[in-house]
Amino acid sequence: MFAGPQQQTHPTASSSLTENMQHVHQEAMPAVGPRPGQSVNLTPQINGRLIQKRYKLKYKKLRKVTKQMLFMNAALCDEVVKGEERVTRAKEERKFLLKKLFQYQALSDATAHPSSRPHPTATPGFFNPQIVPRLSVQELLGFEGSKLGVKAKKKEVKKKSAPEATISVAPPSDTLETKKKTRAPITKLVQPLPSDSSGRPIFPIEFGGLTVHSIGEIVTDRPNFHSVEHIYPVGFCSTRVYARMTNPDEKCMYTCNISDGQDGPLFEISPDDNPTLRLSAHTASECHLTMLNAINKAKNWEVVEAKGKGPEFFGFSHPTIQNLIQSCPGAKKCNSYRWIKFEVWRPEYGEITVPSENDASINFDVLKKSPGFKAAALKNQASSASADAGLRLLLARQTEDQLQ
Repeated sequence: MFAGPQQQTHPTASSSLTENMQHVHQEAMPAVGPRPGQSVNLTPQINGRLIQKRYKLKYKKLRKVTKQMLFMNAALCDEVVKGEERVTRAKEERKFLLKKLFQYQALSDATAHPSSRPHPTATPGFFNPQIVPRLSVQELLGFEGSKLGVKAKKKEVKKKSAPEATISVAPPSDTLETKKKTRAPITKLVQPLPSDSSGRPIFPIEFGGLTVHSIGEIVTDRPNFHSVEHIYPVGFCSTRVYARMTNPDEKCMYTCNISDGQDGPLFEISPDDNPTLRLSAHTASECHLTMLNAINKAKNWEVVEAKGKGPEFFGFSHPTIQNLIQSCPGAKKCNSYRWIKFEVWRPEYGEITVPSENDASINFDVLKKSPGFKAAALKNQASSASADAGLRLLLARQTEDQLQ
């Protein structure tokens, strides 16, 4: 009686269990392919390809731009090189023009200074050639006639102005010669120096036993730092080989400096074997004279003439160095300085000779060949020989006494 209802409930429980198991299995298994009736979405793949194409196009554009930039950079570098060449050429031309300007200015300054001889003063209606030195006689006469308001024919002007020209304009011949001598500037030859790309000379500059390490700076606000013949730049430094003060038979390197002494330049000479020793004076010649006296005292003989030649020993009077100093900024403000005309040496001019380099007080090789140095050497030999003879005589007497 109870079997029927039990058999009816059992199939329903088993069917529900199988359905649940199938549902769980379907949820756990992933979908391998599209379900029936479902469309495939291909947009991510298409978008990826489009992005790759865009990046390729951008890469190609960047390559083209970099190539163009490289070509532009090369062209700009070429233009920079050409511009530098133009600048160096312009600097050389400027230097040449400045040099010519200084030369012509020196000529004009020489003509502007009055001569030492007195000339007649200008009277009304007449012109003194000293007052207008660059005008010729015809220009003077024409200017004089126009000033007085003379309106006549050429023949009448010639007749009237001729006696005036003979009275007032024609100076004596000797005055013309003296004027020509005073107007003619001093011309010196300078050696061509190696220079850098900007046209500045390369230091140090060597001239035999003289070596210039620095030119220095020109002092323009104090008149004692220049004279008629020389300019004394502060910071000038040079070295020269000469006889040692303690032993003139040996060489020694001397360092020459120009420093600021407030009231004027201070010149110093110091030997390299004794840097603590400094010979200083307010003039270069006094400083050089002190050194020469020390050499003569050490030799106990006047091996060299005691006459100071400081500008030559320091080297700032050398034509090439003087040309460099004269071309430094501030040289035009040195009112007392007399400008010198320099010309660059050429092979057809022959060998350049500087007279100071053949002086015994400047050059060590010339000093050793000088008569005073040779006489001092002979005196030392004679004194040593006499000393040896005296020693021999003394020894002979001692031996005789011992034998007796």
